[in-house]
Amino acid sequence: MRALLILLLAGWLGLAGAQEVDPDRMRKLSEELRCLVCQNQSIADSQAPLAEDLRAELERLMREGYSDAEIREWMVARYGDFVLYRPPFNPRTYALWLGPLLLLLLGGALIVRLLRQPPATPPAPNFRRQPAHLNTMFKCRRRRQPSTMATAKTPQPKLLSQNSSAKK
Repeated sequence: MRALLILLLAGWLGLAGAQEVDPDRMRKLSEELRCLVCQNQSIADSQAPLAEDLRAELERLMREGYSDAEIREWMVARYGDFVLYRPPFNPRTYALWLGPLLLLLLGGALIVRLLRQPPATPPAPNFRRQPAHLNTMFKCRRRRQPSTMATAKTPQPKLLSQNSSAKK
């Protein structure tokens, strides 16, 4: 009988020391904290086991009487700034806050540069790189007609094959 009385008294003292959790406060804080598994949901919306653990931890901290700021600090100390949907602006989060602005400025500068550049002129055709059937067609057009000024006195170049056969 005495043991039962001690257990009842200990249970009553344990409940008396704990505070009641305000559901609105719990919902507000859980919406400010990111689920580390889902990364695109708050711990209030996520069904991941880690989110359930974080909600239980949040409820425990509230029962112990921690303020909202103290709970956020505890979560950041344990999980880093990533756990907050609105991380603070400090040297560790500069890339997070300034990265989108920097990318926007670089994209705008690239667009301005491309618009100010004169249009590229197409390269001159290179007949040596044309397909074979076009080369034969162009060769027919490029053959020189015999000159009317040519005379019989103009020496004709000897072909290499004629010179080698004459020496033998």
